[in-house]
Amino acid sequence: MSYVDIIQQRMSFTFDLGDNIYVALDLNTILRADIMTRYSAYRIGATGWLTVNEIRLAEGLNPVPGGDVVYRPVNMAPLGSDVFEAIAIPGEGDPPAVGSDPPALGSELTGTGGEGGGRPPDDGSDPAPAD
Repeated sequence: MSYVDIIQQRMSFTFDLGDNIYVALDLNTILRADIMTRYSAYRIGATGWLTVNEIRLAEGLNPVPGGDVVYRPVNMAPLGSDVFEAIAIPGEGDPPAVGSDPPALGSELTGTGGEGGGRPPDDGSDPAPAD
């Protein structure tokens, strides 16, 4: 029997709490890990079994609206499932098809715009000079 159990039993006996009321000491603050360890554990827990509000409650913070959702990592979706269907925004049209990425900005250009900056054109000529 641990010292904590002895203290809890002694307090229950001393204050004559009866059968329906008992003393349970909360040792979480004493056993609390450093902030990096806690945040690392929360990050792991938030990928499938802890909600945002449960994490906030453990840190002594108030719940937030929409924080009772359990999130699942996308890389853990069953084979053949359409993960984009679950995250489609209502009113935004059909979700993109799996494997059909839109062309990158500037990829057809000769050294200007988005990701095409500095890339030589397909015809072998020199890229356009930078401004």
